[in-house]
Amino acid sequence: MRVLALNPRESYTLAGLFESGCMLCCKRVVYGGIEDGACTTERADAVIDAIGENARHIDTVVSFGLHGYADVAEEVASRVGARVQFVTSEVRVCVRDVATLTGFPEIRRGTSFEGAELCAYLLNLGCAKAGLDPKRASVLVIDMDDSLLMAAVKNGEVVDFVNHLDEGPFYMRTAGGLAARAVVDRCFQNAGELDVMQLYTQKGGMLAYLDATDSRSMLRNLMCDAQQEVLIARAMAYQIGREIGALAVSLGGRVDLVAFSGELSRIGTIRTCLSERTRFVGNAVWLTEQDEVSGLANGVAMGG
Repeated sequence: MRVLALNPRESYTLAGLFESGCMLCCKRVVYGGIEDGACTTERADAVIDAIGENARHIDTVVSFGLHGYADVAEEVASRVGARVQFVTSEVRVCVRDVATLTGFPEIRRGTSFEGAELCAYLLNLGCAKAGLDPKRASVLVIDMDDSLLMAAVKNGEVVDFVNHLDEGPFYMRTAGGLAARAVVDRCFQNAGELDVMQLYTQKGGMLAYLDATDSRSMLRNLMCDAQQEVLIARAMAYQIGREIGALAVSLGGRVDLVAFSGELSRIGTIRTCLSERTRFVGNAVWLTEQDEVSGLANGVAMGG
């Protein structure tokens, strides 16, 4: 059986082609991200073009059923005459009240975790690679891609996580946690609500430092050795590392595994900095692109 495994991200898709459990190829299919308006048809076209002649002989297309991305797998399967199958993973979110209180009674940390399905998948992948049972392990899942996912998982339950739109480290477009006084000052400098929200969620982070307009160009800048880019990459990695240490507290300081994944985790400067600063937390696994698509293909082989 020939299987096409699609791991969708905002600005690209990892496409792995397998036959009888053996990987034939793994391709990164780059297209405009959601912010660039790439539609389902354009994404499906890009995937089929990347696979080339092999697209004619695919039996099954497997992917996540994630919101906004299932359509791409269905479109590809329809085009190549294959069946489509979605791999589903489940993880419960059990954030205790003690983790939601803040210094202002009317404001509480949110408990709605939008990355639960991806977190569960990466948890299972990381534990499989480390030889651990995800239902009996304390794991930090750190996915560094177009968006940042950071979660503390204990015995298969998310006990705490970082909402990167409101708190934590700065990232690609998000400002992370900012000094409260500076934000208040900006609010009183004739800045409207939309301006302040965009500062947090769309115009902050690396985008505010680098001469870039989208995720692709930001990544290209980070991969160069210019002094400013290296400083920004190390600063972001420092803040992510500090947040990893904070999340370890929610696991009682006993972390069996830190599972890293995503494109930014594979950039040398960032990976080196994170490795150095989080070594004390627990053993780490670094999931590769091949790992990410192999897990989806194996899900089909095992019946999903």
